[in-house]
Amino acid sequence: MKNILSKAGYGLAPILLLLPILFSAPAKAQTMDAAALKKSTPQQRADWQNKMMKEDLKLTDAQYQQVSKLNLEYAQKMQPLLTSTDSKFSKGMKARSLMKEKDAKLQDILSDEQYETYKKIVKEKGQELKKVIMD
Repeated sequence: MKNILSKAGYGLAPILLLLPILFSAPAKAQTMDAAALKKSTPQQRADWQNKMMKEDLKLTDAQYQQVSKLNLEYAQKMQPLLTSTDSKFSKGMKARSLMKEKDAKLQDILSDEQYETYKKIVKEKGQELKKVIMD
């Protein structure tokens, strides 16, 4: 993910802000855009992430409860960035900071194997999203 983020430059904001949607709804990824993201609620985005993470990471019930709270918390924290008129660079820096915080908390919840799977998925989806945005 570091490689993706560092190469993205000021165009980082759209990638970071759309990543939760792409990460959580691969079947819909092709049709998701910034307008759809802005219309979704933090609860909807968190629910999409929760469903994907439960399936792909094989979360226990206890992990699912913790991850659900975390996803909602960070979806709510990302919400102002979706509607902000700040520069892409500024939004990207804020989103990156939030993602780093969230990843650190996820690392405490997930097993090492689950966390590696999570990072792999984020990296793959980030690359897919970058292609969609740049095309």
